[in-house]
Amino acid sequence: MRSLRPPNVVVVGGGPAATELGFVLREQHGAGVALTYVVPPARDRALPLPAAEPFSAVRRRAQELPAVVAALGARLRSGRVVAVDGDRHRVILADGGVLPYDVLVLAPGAQAQPVFESATLTLYGEPGPAATERVLTELRRGDVTRPLSFVVPPGVTRALELYELAVLTGMEARGRAPGAQLRLFTPEPAPLSRFDGLARATMAGLLAEAGVAVVSSAPVFEAIDGRPRIGAVRTLLGDDRIVTLPVLRGPDLRGVPATPDGFIPIDDHGAVLGMEDVFAAGDATTCPVKHVDVACSQASTIADVLALNSGITEIAPGPWSADVHEHRLDEHGLGPLLYDRLGAATCR
Repeated sequence: MRSLRPPNVVVVGGGPAATELGFVLREQHGAGVALTYVVPPARDRALPLPAAEPFSAVRRRAQELPAVVAALGARLRSGRVVAVDGDRHRVILADGGVLPYDVLVLAPGAQAQPVFESATLTLYGEPGPAATERVLTELRRGDVTRPLSFVVPPGVTRALELYELAVLTGMEARGRAPGAQLRLFTPEPAPLSRFDGLARATMAGLLAEAGVAVVSSAPVFEAIDGRPRIGAVRTLLGDDRIVTLPVLRGPDLRGVPATPDGFIPIDDHGAVLGMEDVFAAGDATTCPVKHVDVACSQASTIADVLALNSGITEIAPGPWSADVHEHRLDEHGLGPLLYDRLGAATCR
């Protein structure tokens, strides 16, 4: 990358990774960086996924993106990015607009796609207590002998969200819906299989304590007759009420390398593989752990790389982390989730 002082940084997206990048850049560069955020018009925005809790008092007060952008002294451009012209260092918008950049950071997030038409509830990032209350309401509405199954669908998902929900629902159900049958189906060898052994063991214990029966290595599909089936044996899931998640797809931007499901490959410092002066962070990347902690780690690392390339620091940044430190089960004994780089597929 060329040494830029100050760089013209264009950020595609307005979620946790994008805003974290802006705050870190301002802390490092002050006003010495031109920062532009490009976000789709409100009518074109996808259904929101679980949002991040802000990390400072300033960020708690800035709940809306325009307020964040104003606090950063940045510019906000409404438009949907459809392509990147890496050779000419410019972003192409759906309305025909073109934005030049010195450095481009892609943080548009992922698109949520429902999987089961027959699902009783498909969760799109409702706040934790609200989601738990919705599931408990569903439990009390019908016959408690009819199983309620939490189903992690095959593909890229926020599986941790559903594991948390299953545990919290089970704990609440003991007093509010006694006799309820709760099951969890996951395509993973075990819940949290991408993380270290302590995390896996603790989660298994919490699910057992909550009365949730776990069926692992069990990818659930919905057949053409609309009935969910488990794996290759096509075992019917029965008349379970299903609580599930959407499957995620990446942005699949023209001119940007991507996997078959649209996610952007990056290196240990957030640089997009095969492109110059282009970075990516957050759910749009190939890292299978979709969580605010990962998104913010990627964004912070990118900011550190830009500070190094701009001569602000001489300290080479370390790689971003796929560890998860903040989650809803902390008070129940589940500590930090450390990504198991030996026992799971690489995030890179």
